[in-house]
Amino acid sequence: MERAGRIILGRASLRQCLDVTQFAWALWRGAVGSRVANRTVRVYLEDAVLTVEVPDEIWQRQLESLKPQILANLGRVAGDVAIRDVVFRVAAPKKQPGVAGAIASPQGRPAPHSLATSKALPSMSEGVQPVWRRKRS
Repeated sequence: MERAGRIILGRASLRQCLDVTQFAWALWRGAVGSRVANRTVRVYLEDAVLTVEVPDEIWQRQLESLKPQILANLGRVAGDVAIRDVVFRVAAPKKQPGVAGAIASPQGRPAPHSLATSKALPSMSEGVQPVWRRKRS
């Protein structure tokens, strides 16, 4: 796949067929290889700055430490396209599917007494009186 990216980037007629997102992805894959590129979430190019969204802070720090090498590789792969900088951002976490109608706890799991899992609350007509109506003993 890296060779295909280099071939595409090397031919001006093929570059015109790609949109900016596909072009940015081909640049990124050609510069870092498929193993690293497959771990990235999203890549986009704007104003000669390649922005790469990564899954977590660990990947962000590792790629930041390799930034000079990555910029050199991008310069070699991009040819006449000038890449000024590479920015690594942590991608927003994917939303976990939840139980319909459940109230989520801060950890993202349904609360133990959510409306979806609990029985209906007893009404006052079932013998439960509010505190202000109870007789003092």
